[in-house]
Amino acid sequence: MMTDLNVTSLVGLLARYDPSAIDRLRARFPEAASVFEPGKRLGGTDEKIHAALEGLADEALRVARDRAETAARFLDRRLRRSRLTRLAANLVGGIAAAGVIGAVIVEQRFVALLTAGITLASSSLALVADYLGGAIGGTGGLHALHSRAATALTSVAVLDGEFRLLPFAPVTPDERLALVRRANVLAAEVRQIEFEAGAAR
Repeated sequence: MMTDLNVTSLVGLLARYDPSAIDRLRARFPEAASVFEPGKRLGGTDEKIHAALEGLADEALRVARDRAETAARFLDRRLRRSRLTRLAANLVGGIAAAGVIGAVIVEQRFVALLTAGITLASSSLALVADYLGGAIGGTGGLHALHSRAATALTSVAVLDGEFRLLPFAPVTPDERLALVRRANVLAAEVRQIEFEAGAAR
């Protein structure tokens, strides 16, 4: 039985971040060199093709783990900046509020004007914090994107473990191909997270 198998994301991830891995795979599986080109492949019962596909997925999962970790660290830094900016905005806003009350009590126009400027700075900082915290990653913002990166890391670890168990578990050819498909979907998700986070290179 032959089925369509899309490995574009696996090949694309390696081509982008570790092209030498594709060269190593071609040397290791010369009879299945077409597997390492982007696009749909025919997956069947040929053990050589399965071994090449599993080798491709294994290499791509290694890179996916590195890229997901990089994206998570990048998002951590953005979240910290967002929280610090929000804190600064709140502190400046509190100072401004206290200044307004004092200016009204003593009727000092200069102090009132100065306080208005501080209030403007506070509002500006709040806007910057909102931008840092929610302008990337779609509607969910940084927190949702960070959660997706963490989930992707967990999924990479789980799938990698399943590949490691293949030599010791009786699995059908279709089950092997299903693992490769899952790896391809996961590679696409990691690339999407990088793109949304602005961490892609």
